[in-house]
Parts: sequence; structure tokens; C-alpha cells
Amino acid sequence: MFARFNECNSSLTAMQNKYKDTDDVFNYLENKYKDSVIFIDPKKVLSNESKYYTSIDNVVIYRDAGHISYDGSKYVGKTYLEQYGNPFKQFDK
Repeated sequence: MFARFNECNSSLTAMQNKYKDTDDVFNYLENKYKDSVIFIDPKKVLSNESKYYTSIDNVVIYRDAGHISYDGSKYVGKTYLEQYGNPFKQFDK
């Protein structure tokens, strides 16, 4: 069943083009407010050099064209923490 979802993966270039305006706004805000804003980019764990994945390890990432599923959200969060650590750790006192 899940093999079919793998056919829905996109090229990374197509996704970068599709979300360029949004990414430009986030990059602008991140640079302008770098001392007070943290952006967590799910593309870091949902893509490689050429593909943007809509399912990984039998987890369907998206529930529709623009919203991450509950299981997808858990996968992104867990994988992000494993690969990049907790970006909010700097605020622990």
C-alpha cells in the first residue's frame, strides 16, 4: 500500500520553486530577528539533494497538499531532534 505513496515524491527543485516566496519571507525574518526568532524548517528532514519526500519509512507525511499529518508531524519532530538537536535548548535556565 505505501509503495504507491512513494510515487508522489517531488523533485527538490520543484518544491523550492513552489515555496520560494514563503522561504524568502522566512529567511528575511530569520535574519532580521535572529536573536529572538527560531525557524524550524521541515525540509531539512523531508528532502535530500534531489527529492522532497511525501512519505518516509512507511509514514505518510502530508494529509493534504499543504498540511502535515499527525504521524508526519511526529516523524518530522523526532527526526529533526535526532539530526539537529533541540533548537530551544539555548533557552533552558
